[in-house]
Amino acid sequence: MIVIRAIYDGRSIAPDEKARSHLKAFKRWLSVGDPVAVTFQKWGRARTVLQQRLLHGLIGRYARANKEPLAVVKIRWKVDLGYYVPADKILSGELDMPKWRGAFHDLHAVYPEMHPERTIAFVRSEAAYTTRMEKEFIDYAMQSCEASGVDISDIMQSLAELSK
Repeated sequence: MIVIRAIYDGRSIAPDEKARSHLKAFKRWLSVGDPVAVTFQKWGRARTVLQQRLLHGLIGRYARANKEPLAVVKIRWKVDLGYYVPADKILSGELDMPKWRGAFHDLHAVYPEMHPERTIAFVRSEAAYTTRMEKEFIDYAMQSCEASGVDISDIMQSLAELSK
């Protein structure tokens, strides 16, 4: 998957100069007739690649240090941040099915002491996060690492160098 920046000139949407080289490289992996997925959204609203790398580095480090499955940590933190809708509220008609991408998860798997089995929630996919949501998730991940004594200084250093 690649994400490219394109410009709307009032009539058409065309990739900018940097994106053209990425597209050229991507085309090497394609054969004539291969279908490709294209999603359009306003640039800057979605999470950035640097944010995504940082978050996944933090989640992985925390999960390994605390001997927890990565998927459990990720879902638990999303629940902590409120990035979910209880399935019973959707099924009862109290809330509409969210328009954002996500998946159903049993909250008992991530918080067995708080939720009985089959407490199902529709948890928002990171692919549907805005930059603000991703920043909030990163901040929460850094706080969680710090609170449990997980050293993330090397992750922060390498990311600082990448963003220069």
